[in-house]
Amino acid sequence: WLPIGTFLANMIASVVSALMAAVLLDIDTDTNPMGATFAKAIQVGYAGSLSTVSTFATETTGLLRALPRAFWGYYYSFGSLICAFVLGFISYSWSVL
Repeated sequence: WLPIGTFLANMIASVVSALMAAVLLDIDTDTNPMGATFAKAIQVGYAGSLSTVSTFATETTGLLRALPRAFWGYYYSFGSLICAFVLGFISYSWSVL
């Protein structure tokens, strides 16, 4: 019942985006503009295209309509958001410290 592919893609995108945000803190844009551009491109381009928001919304809607187990849609959507937040926070904190 869990769309594992979408879930994993979104979790990986959250970690990559958080890591690139931490990398952007350390890069001096005056001395290394290409490094900052590359890190921003990975954060916005790669992580943004890896995260599958439209598929996530479609799968959540499908799970919400699957009676009598409509509550699985809520578990999946809130669980995904909480896991993405926790993984992003942990990876960002780990890379900054």
